[in-house]
Amino acid sequence: MPTERVGRRCGTFATLSAGVFAGVVLGGCSSAPDSAQHAPEGLSPGLVQSGSGVLALPGAAEPEVFRGPSDDVASDVEVARAVARANAVRTVEAGPPPAELGSVLGGDGLVRGSDGATVRREPAPASLPRRDRIRRHVAELADMLRAEADDAPAPAAVLAQLAALELIEPGIFHSRGSDLEGASALLSEQEIAVLGPWRDFFASARDRLDSTGSVFELAGEADSLARSLGRFEPLMVPRAVLATRVSGYGSFDALRRHDDRYKLLAGRPHVVIVYAEVERFLSRATRSDGADGHEVNLDVQLRLYHYSEDRDLLVWRTEPQSLRDFSMNRRDDFYLTQKVTLPRTLTVGSYSLKVSVTDRNADGVVAESVIPIDIIADRSALSSAE
Repeated sequence: MPTERVGRRCGTFATLSAGVFAGVVLGGCSSAPDSAQHAPEGLSPGLVQSGSGVLALPGAAEPEVFRGPSDDVASDVEVARAVARANAVRTVEAGPPPAELGSVLGGDGLVRGSDGATVRREPAPASLPRRDRIRRHVAELADMLRAEADDAPAPAAVLAQLAALELIEPGIFHSRGSDLEGASALLSEQEIAVLGPWRDFFASARDRLDSTGSVFELAGEADSLARSLGRFEPLMVPRAVLATRVSGYGSFDALRRHDDRYKLLAGRPHVVIVYAEVERFLSRATRSDGADGHEVNLDVQLRLYHYSEDRDLLVWRTEPQSLRDFSMNRRDDFYLTQKVTLPRTLTVGSYSLKVSVTDRNADGVVAESVIPIDIIADRSALSSAE
């Protein structure tokens, strides 16, 4: 929305904008009058009152003297009105007019210029209900954000801010022609897919607040938002270990490590369990045996690399193993286990066992974690490491 700064002085400023009330006010911030600001038209800034019933203009040959008590009062009132009319048109402010302008506004609420002509007649914003004033400010802010989004080469961030106003004023995002489809030329498909649930979150949160009045209801809305946007977060394998026994998620007996590395003796096979925890995987709604539920669809593959001076050499690997898991409840935690036998032919040196997990529900997104392993010649290396 176009906005023009009209005047600013001592904390008093004005904003004229389409649909926003403009009133007439007196500017000023100090206890002593600012002569340059308050002088009426046709009078010099040095207007002073030199005595009872006498007004003196500096530089005048003789001050005009008003004789008689009734003439003194009448002239003082006329000068005061002239001062008020002259200053009333200097500053326009979007706010309630001060009480001392009652003579300028008149009892009919009409705003007049210095010549007494009517300018406009509108209710002062302070007289409106608080909620209506909030709507006006939100609408103005929304218009400015729309203008900023129109000028931005990548408007997604600005549209996210605009969508958040739904929490204050439901429907503000769609008003005046704003929608994600209309901005599709400047937004990627993923940005549109993120901004949709983001906008709906604030609208739903406002509905919850209106219906229950409890902020604790927002927890459920936030959880729904996290699930909706979870597919845009990268798949993770935050923990991968070698274990001798696994009984459940986060419950396992890990193989002992030395200096944060697993050390295995050369010349013999080693049977171990690879345990890996997976986060940010997708669950798809499906049916199984007549029951509604959610399915996790992951592939896991292990690769063992031997460190060398020039490059890492792939010396062993497993075929990808597919895992489909159905549950009537959406799973928040997930872990993988695979029992493997590392070959006796591994030579002494440092190795990396790479655990690769692919999420088939997320278009084949891959996450990896590395388990460091040393193949040692004899047990003396274990005692020296300790």
